Amino acid sequence: AILDSNSGRKKGKCGEKKLLHILAKYSFQEVRTWKDFLSKRTCVAKFSKIFSVKNVRKNLGIRLSTKKQNKKLDLLIKVNGRIFLCEAKHLNTSGGGQDKQIAELIEIISLKEQNKNISYLAFLDGSYSNILLSDKNGGDKLTTQRQEIKKYLLRNQQNFWVNTAGFDELFKN
Repeated sequence: AILDSNSGRKKGKCGEKKLLHILAKYSFQEVRTWKDFLSKRTCVAKFSKIFSVKNVRKNLGIRLSTKKQNKKLDLLIKVNGRIFLCEAKHLNTSGGGQDKQIAELIEIISLKEQNKNISYLAFLDGSYSNILLSDKNGGDKLTTQRQEIKKYLLRNQQNFWVNTAGFDELFKN
């Protein structure tokens, strides 16, 4: 049980590293200060003490209001004045804990900002991503998750739900 409780954190860091690796391919430099983030045209920052939810709200003038107060996302990506707030998950199976993580990603894409240059990005990797994104019938829970994802993406068209291929496609352009 102890090993299992830590596996999610390890996968989360792997997902973050994977995204940083993809962004590095396209010359996104990882920055560690607000000065660098605000001055560069393309860059990426990990949420941290410097890039805390409070500081992101203040420096970018956004609400970033999730139900889980001060929910720390994974990455802050800047491309030519457009900013993507990214939450990354890696899931290989469905189930109770996984449903909670899918609900968290759905909450991210349900967020909306007044500034149209702010986008929320839900990244889901792993075999469950393929199941969720496929057309196969998977029962009530899967159907509900797909409907919610579609509803929020239609409502907030500046937001994205991607897997590895989608993430790569989004940032190579």
